[in-house]
Amino acid sequence: MPADLVGIVVAGLVLVGLAATELYGYLLFHGLAEGFSVTVACGTFMVVWNARRFFENSYVTVIGIGLLFIGDRFPASSRLQGHGGVLGLSR
Repeated sequence: MPADLVGIVVAGLVLVGLAATELYGYLLFHGLAEGFSVTVACGTFMVVWNARRFFENSYVTVIGIGLLFIGDRFPASSRLQGHGGVLGLSR
């Protein structure tokens, strides 16, 4: 089986799995989506932090550090709001 076909099949299975979790429960889907966003934020920070010596100014470094704090802190606070917050949106 070619590598491109394997990647397409894996991506399709991931999408079907995400659709199934959304049907099972909103909070499960939302938790998985937040976990993915935290992973992307931390990965972006690591790339920016390791490439900071190549930038002429520190603008991109500041944006990368800000993305780390926003990506790491926002999802946890939204899950802990209780029944008046995100949990009140569940089906």
